[in-house]
This record gives sequence, structure tokens and C-alpha cells, in this order.
Amino acid sequence: MNKNKHKRVRECIHPDTFSYSLRRGDVTRTRDPLVPNQVRYQLRYAPQNGCKGNKNLSFKMPLMQVFYDLRCFFCFFRRKRRTFAGEMEIPSLYLERAVSQFAGLPGIGRKTAMRLVLHLLRREKTDVEAFADSLHELVTNVRYCQICHNLCDADTCHICASPNRDHATICVVEDVQDVMAIENTQQYNGVYHVLGGVISPMDGIGPQDLEIQSLVERVSKGTVHEVILALSPTMEGDTTDFYIYRKLADCKDVKITTIARGVAQNDQLHYTDEATLGRSILDRVAFKA
Repeated sequence: MNKNKHKRVRECIHPDTFSYSLRRGDVTRTRDPLVPNQVRYQLRYAPQNGCKGNKNLSFKMPLMQVFYDLRCFFCFFRRKRRTFAGEMEIPSLYLERAVSQFAGLPGIGRKTAMRLVLHLLRREKTDVEAFADSLHELVTNVRYCQICHNLCDADTCHICASPNRDHATICVVEDVQDVMAIENTQQYNGVYHVLGGVISPMDGIGPQDLEIQSLVERVSKGTVHEVILALSPTMEGDTTDFYIYRKLADCKDVKITTIARGVAQNDQLHYTDEATLGRSILDRVAFKA
């Protein structure tokens, strides 16, 4: 009886057969020529070492359920493969804690974290202690400027404390990385105001979560002549720009500008997106020879 059943299964292997290789066995899918709306599966499972022979199982399934059940089937074996192959077993509790801390950093998985931790173990003890001390000093001594909310080591950053800066011009940016990017251009001599983010209702970030009110108080003192909105050209950035513009509408003597948007330098015109190209045409400037 069993031989005839297995023989019939082997006879059903037509050109419409698909084989999937797994770590511990093979699955063969065949259409049953006798029942057009059903698909026959055959699982060839190889037992562990010490057992003899292979187990052959066959079963039928309606055609409409094939894709869903086959996906669940392979997800199950994929989890089993991870268990069999084994996620790396860490012999030390301290090593496990260090790997978990490194894996919590953005862009670093457990394998990369393990490689970094093992690299630190191979370094000199003084180098590792210096690395740990630098992290401790980072979270202990780094502060935010009381004026512009930039990172600094004192109560006021070196930009706000510099007498060579134009304190009548404020450039509003999203985070500290934007300050570094603008400073690298060496084309701006004013001061900054770091918001700490942009208005994003989807992420639960509202105006009260940003440093907008401190910007309004800073401009209201009457010493600022221009506010440059240098936020990212996204929907959230434009929303924040509009909100700041409305908040500063009462400051009549303050000029509110935004950074130019257009075609990038050395870029091909036909590769530029429609929104950027249209904005460039509307904000065109006089040609300078």
C-alpha cells in the first residue's frame, strides 16, 4: 500500500515540479494530474546522525492555499535553520553584555558587534580604558549651548561667543550635523539656532518639542535683522518653516529668508526631479558673467 502510494507520487513529478533545498531535507511540489485543483507535496526528511533511512511524507492541499501554506512552511524551517545553525553561543556574560550594547547602535548587527568587541579584547588594556573614558566624558561633559542649543563644552558655544560673527543673522537648522555641514562650506559668518528636529505629527513631534519658542524670544530682543530657514526640503521641513514664519510674523523689522533650492552643481538637467526643476525655474536669478 505504501509502496504504491510512493510510486504514484514519483509518477506525478512532471516538468511542473519545483524543488527546494533545506538544511535537513527536500520538499518537492507537483501538480496532481488526477485532481487539477490540488497540489501534491512530498517531503524528504533526513534524520539526525545515528538513524537509518529517510522519511517520505506526502499530502494534498487545495491550490488556493498553496502560496500561503508554503510560505508558512518555509518560515518554520527558516527558524529551525537558525536554531540548528545556531546563533552564536557566547561563553561569557560580560562579552554578551558588551555585544548587546554595541548591537544597539544604529547600523550595527550582532555579528558586527561581536567583531568590534573581540577587536577591543585584542587591544592593549590602556587603549580600551582610554576608549571607555572618552565615552564617559562624552556623556558627562558635553553640553548644549544656552543660546543656540549647539553642542559645546561650556555654557556657550564658540560660535555664539565669537566677536567676529554676525550676531544679527541667525540660521535655523534641524540638528547639529547641519551646523557642521554649513560650517564646512566656509560661506556663512552668522550664528545658528538648532531646533532639535522638525514638526512631524506622524512621529509625535510637535512645536512644543522643539526649540521654537526660544527662537522667538531670541528674535524679539530686537538685535536680529535676518532669519535664514535652512531646514531640509521635505514635507516636515516645509511645515516647520511655515510655522516659524507665522510665529515671527509680528517681528516687522526681521527679514525671513530660506536657502535656495534648485539643480545641483554638475548635475544633468534631465535627471532632476520635477519638483526641484520647477522650483529652479520659478526662483531663477539674473545671469552673472
